[in-house]
Amino acid sequence: MSRAQRENARSPERLVPWQTVPGKLRKRLLATVWTLLPLAGLAVLAPAGASAGPPAEEEQEAEQVEAAPEIAAEAQALDVSDEALTEDADRFIKDHPRPKGKAASDSEALARRIESVDPDQFLQALEELRKEGLTAESTPDFAQRLEKKLEGLPAAPKKAASDDVETLALGPQEKKLCIAFPDFCASSFALGQVAEQKAKRYGKLHNGKGDAFKHAYWSALMTFYHSELWAKALGNAHEARPKNPKIERRMDLHNNAVGRGHGKRANIVTSVDDGVDRSFKRGDLLRISCGGKGRSHLVATDRGGDYCD
Repeated sequence: MSRAQRENARSPERLVPWQTVPGKLRKRLLATVWTLLPLAGLAVLAPAGASAGPPAEEEQEAEQVEAAPEIAAEAQALDVSDEALTEDADRFIKDHPRPKGKAASDSEALARRIESVDPDQFLQALEELRKEGLTAESTPDFAQRLEKKLEGLPAAPKKAASDDVETLALGPQEKKLCIAFPDFCASSFALGQVAEQKAKRYGKLHNGKGDAFKHAYWSALMTFYHSELWAKALGNAHEARPKNPKIERRMDLHNNAVGRGHGKRANIVTSVDDGVDRSFKRGDLLRISCGGKGRSHLVATDRGGDYCD
């Protein structure tokens, strides 16, 4: 190696003379340059600040809310991360003592008992307990009192198999809540059955208008018969299920919040129905639509359009 070559090797700032590059290596370098030139041209033609690929789904989703400005802002401000959705469940378990004499296995037994009872009859039993001043929060033996009310009630009608109805697959946070509070959980999912039956009159039950009503009404009933804190804890835990799309989380969390507001303000159960129905017709609730573009976005329930599955 000559002195000039040694100096070039030691000094990265200096270019290696083209003549000193071996012939075979020069051919390889030229071939590489010709291959990369078209890509370099594309990079030069691309506008400044252009991203290398399509924006993330979460970023697109936050801009795709077709509703009144205040409704859109509320939906976009929601934190749909797993961390945010698990906070309320953990806090509820920490701040509320477990019902006395209830074991983890009781949640399954209560759930099976609830499923065997007609949803409307269950709601009537729960309403009778509420009028007597008995609630899950204030009555240590609430579960026993509820079970006694359920004795002799008519059986629930058999459900026809349908892809339109969401199956109850408990996520990790829901299981934690149900193990800690089996009576709260069992009664809440019974209220969910009541909400589902009523929601069928409003439209599509999977991401459609019926789904929007169902979540709002379910959260309103849980707030009315239990508490706002419990309704938020279980509602958020339900959305924290694995593989639940973020746009569905945003839709359901928004509708849950609207429902809790009605449940908190209501003094009789009929005002819960009326309040959620008004929100549905006014477009305060959200459902999912493709809008013919092949990409999901959120749309107010007072607007038309197709649905995404």
